[in-house]
Amino acid sequence: MTQPDFAVRNQVDVLLRERAEALTRRWLMATGAVGALAVVLSIQANSMPEPVSGLVAILAWLAGGLLAVLSVVLPQRELADPYISRWLRAPVDVYRWAGQMKLTPKQKQVFFALPPEEQSVFGLTILFVRPYMQALGLSLGVALVGFVYGVLCRAVLEAAPFLVASLALNCWHYPRLVKLIDRGRKLQSAAEIDDEARALADLHAKPDEAPGRPATPKLRASQTSPKPQRKSRAGEQP
Repeated sequence: MTQPDFAVRNQVDVLLRERAEALTRRWLMATGAVGALAVVLSIQANSMPEPVSGLVAILAWLAGGLLAVLSVVLPQRELADPYISRWLRAPVDVYRWAGQMKLTPKQKQVFFALPPEEQSVFGLTILFVRPYMQALGLSLGVALVGFVYGVLCRAVLEAAPFLVASLALNCWHYPRLVKLIDRGRKLQSAAEIDDEARALADLHAKPDEAPGRPATPKLRASQTSPKPQRKSRAGEQP
């Protein structure tokens, strides 16, 4: 297993901070949308909530709860270790990845100069975007359900649990890319150890086929077994 190059990792950390800033802007927009819904609802709300049917309340709570659960479960499933390991084993396409990440010319130079294993690890940020946006969208859906329910009740208090839950989910989904990169490096190191162990196992299992060593030819049974001696006749020397 190769030793980590800390100079290279420092370059990856710089790229990672800049990548996190771009994703944080989307997070701020989603969080600001929740706050905007709360402001609009507070303007239209009355001092006392209007009565609504129990079925509407049940449906609102079920919809909000389902969206909240999906907002947590779906991103974790799409960023599970098997998917990350599959990404790390895939070929590196630096030019296409740089376009998808919208790197600046200076960032592209740094990215192209990285070793392939570090390029693959940094490319995990591409894998992160889709579940990240899904999580923010589902979290905003919880706030929208609360907004509609608050409009029907014409009260902010009735919608407050949904809005607070949406803000809490947004805090949960804050783009923490460092943890993702660390997990990718651990999986990458584990894969290297497994490959080395498998290579050693194959080497010990087939010692005659080791590189630089000619294979020992197998002898036939007629060549390895001693020939039986014939019995001497009477009067003849054996």
